[in-house]
Amino acid sequence: MRDARLPVETGGILFGLVDIPARRIHLVDATAAPPGSIEEPGGFVRGMGGVEEMMEDVRRRTAGQVRLCRRVARASAAHVGAAERC
Repeated sequence: MRDARLPVETGGILFGLVDIPARRIHLVDATAAPPGSIEEPGGFVRGMGGVEEMMEDVRRRTAGQVRLCRRVARASAAHVGAAERC
């Protein structure tokens, strides 16, 4: 995905699970930048177009095991660091 967008910065959404005792992260899916994203050589701002639908699809495919922490999503959308726990 990254090579196709060079030289601009890009980003999408990583979906996964955190296994704290095992100190592992299991990635389930990675998306391209959602609609509304701003990709420039000097930075990236992730848009929110279609994110709810993506999350619902991942939640459905993983029987609810992977879901979005709404506090993190809101902070990310506001371009603020999010250290809150879900």
